Amino acid sequence: MTDQLDAAQVAALPPDLAHHLGLDAAISPLRLRAMSGLLARVTRAAAAVHD
Repeated sequence: MTDQLDAAQVAALPPDLAHHLGLDAAISPLRLRAMSGLLARVTRAAAAVHD
């Protein structure tokens, strides 16, 4: 896959990515919260790798 993001790009993802993608209209609030939690964990890990 050639369209992968590097650690700096992952760390820069907005916390409300699901809203930017329009997923808030299609996914339940519980799943959105879970997705936001996973995204926060991944972005923190990417920021740690990037620094």
